[in-house]
Amino acid sequence: VFGTEGWTMDRPDLYDGGDLTDSMMLISINQDTGDAKAISLPRDLKTSTCTSTGKLNEIYWCNYSEIYTLMEQGKVTNEQKQQYEKKAAEALMKKFEEILGIKVHYRVHVNWQAVVQVIDAIGGIDVVFTYGNQKWSGDEIAIKTTDERGIADLSYDYVHYNFQYKTGKVYHLDGSKALAVARARNAFGGYGASGGNFSREYFQQRIIEAMVKKARASNLTSDLVQALKIKEAVGKNLRT
Repeated sequence: VFGTEGWTMDRPDLYDGGDLTDSMMLISINQDTGDAKAISLPRDLKTSTCTSTGKLNEIYWCNYSEIYTLMEQGKVTNEQKQQYEKKAAEALMKKFEEILGIKVHYRVHVNWQAVVQVIDAIGGIDVVFTYGNQKWSGDEIAIKTTDERGIADLSYDYVHYNFQYKTGKVYHLDGSKALAVARARNAFGGYGASGGNFSREYFQQRIIEAMVKKARASNLTSDLVQALKIKEAVGKNLRT
């Protein structure tokens, strides 16, 4: 599962770093029990790419960016876009296999809009932020921060508002708020995510866990109508 930046997959070049896969995760699902395991791959992991920096998050961009020359010439069809997207996604999937030494069977590509709309479609998620050895006995998913005050981002430009959440208190997050937490890494000031990108990867995993928990509690996983509503909400912001 990998995510690119921006609000549309049709023109990722409209966003700074829109083709970079800053969020990458391998999810293994046990077909007998339904249990799932997830591991995030660091976006700055060094590997072989088309650039001098050699970062893992550039693989997709290296294979997709060739289409921009055709775009400038006005010669791109929807079929060509799909072909380049497939080529880029498969290149990243093969790199996953090379790094982890296992076979990857499926791929899912999402962007910011998909995250926001899926969470909104299931009615938001409930989380609580903790610090250190603090335990939480409630049903809400606990997200551990690196600051006893909780977590805050004081100049979050992308969603046009700041957030500040205290430890030990339940918060209901809609899609935009959950996205803000998923992207937090103290890059814009604030506190609670001093692990940088590692903190962000952890936050993303916990948010996904909260989404699954909410879907199960609402019987969305067995309700075809609700499943179709989620698919409609995601729209063009998801590729498989």
